[in-house]
Amino acid sequence: MSTITVDASTLSRDDGEELKELLGYLSSRLSVAPTQSGSQLTITASEEKEVRAREVREQVKRFLYRRGLKSKYRVTASGRAVTLRRIGKP
Repeated sequence: MSTITVDASTLSRDDGEELKELLGYLSSRLSVAPTQSGSQLTITASEEKEVRAREVREQVKRFLYRRGLKSKYRVTASGRAVTLRRIGKP
């Protein structure tokens, strides 16, 4: 069983509704449902349904593109962590 953490603290700071929508979007796109703890989303995959950090990163990028936020945020994946970072000045 593997766990991937999505740090969306910059997204929740800017707009809390976007974080809830990201949770719903990832639930519909991934084979497992993420859980929310504050501004972090945790995705726990079982042995039957493996989820890679790169796949999660791509889905987060697609979410940002569809919401028109791609120019404001950068998504990085390192190990088992996916991070959203604001581009430019806060």
